[in-house]
Amino acid sequence: MELMDSCEIFLWPVINGLERAVSYKIELTELVSDSYDEPGCETWEMIEDSEEVSTDDEVQIWIPPGMLEKMCRDHFKLEY
Repeated sequence: MELMDSCEIFLWPVINGLERAVSYKIELTELVSDSYDEPGCETWEMIEDSEEVSTDDEVQIWIPPGMLEKMCRDHFKLEY
């Protein structure tokens, strides 16, 4: 089995009244294998400044400063 060391996460929040695809990247920082008496674990971290929102080239959207980063960080905390 191939181990992924980073991946892109997508969420679809409503921004300016329309559902938009937002993505951010995470990376694997620690991997502990299973042992006889302990289960293994993975530690993931969000890559700073990797947040992106998809937009139509024809439409310009306004996002308050820090909102996109907070949205992605909150999603990461809930999921990982």
